[in-house]
Amino acid sequence: MDIIETFSLVGVPARIGARILILLRYVFYGSTAIDSWVRNEYAQARFGRDYKWRFWLLFDIGELERLERLLNEGHDRDLLSLRDAELDAFRLVAVVGALLAQAAISALSLPSIEHTHGAGRGMFIMSLVLSLLSIFFTCIQQRELGFIRRPHEVRAWLSNGIRYQSAHGAEVFQSSMIARQLLQAPYKMIRISITLFIGGLGMYLGSAWARNLDLSSINGVRHSNMACLAAFIAGTGFASALFGFLVGQKGIENKRSKVQFEKHFDRNLPRVLASRNKEAKCAPFRVSQTV
Repeated sequence: MDIIETFSLVGVPARIGARILILLRYVFYGSTAIDSWVRNEYAQARFGRDYKWRFWLLFDIGELERLERLLNEGHDRDLLSLRDAELDAFRLVAVVGALLAQAAISALSLPSIEHTHGAGRGMFIMSLVLSLLSIFFTCIQQRELGFIRRPHEVRAWLSNGIRYQSAHGAEVFQSSMIARQLLQAPYKMIRISITLFIGGLGMYLGSAWARNLDLSSINGVRHSNMACLAAFIAGTGFASALFGFLVGQKGIENKRSKVQFEKHFDRNLPRVLASRNKEAKCAPFRVSQTV
């Protein structure tokens, strides 16, 4: 296990915490993902037969395989499209990070927050810090990736420079786990920051209800802290359950459709290639008649 895998192992609790808001996704899709992991030919070819016990690789293996396929088999335009998409994602992360930092600053000024449990304030502070750091790291990433303009430079950046024999028997370049982590780091920080902010807000409302604090009153009538807490739980639970369910079901659907499409294209590939060759042979004749 190298250094980058050690960092990946240490970051497992944070990665799990960042996925709490879409926990239902893993309830539905978890067994399918584990079954795919146990039979993953790519992971076995790259990391050896003991890859099954290196569970921290489960978070990265899918992206590593897609990046490896792209840098070895993808067209130049596909690599440039990936670069442009990542630069656009960095801009989005910077905007979301700025908004989240402002929300965390405002949350530290909530009524009677000094009388609530300190864990809530700690979560707001951690959310603020991670939001600011995600913006800073995004600026660094955008500057570094912005200088990579040519397709062969993108391929070199996405690879760790090691060639090995893939599961299909071909000698290919390995995708870089460091590059993958660099691309995902700002986004992961945003996910953790949002989770901490939601957790801090829940801690604040729960503590206010448990300690019977007077958060707000209108015309001398005190609002119910229980109602505020119930509204928070209902809204957060509904949104998390809905999105987690949809993403989990889509993951199962994608796996099923991928198998069917591969069978379809494998069966029809000779006919498609023959049709393309026929069109290529007839193309000069059609052009000459048009002229």
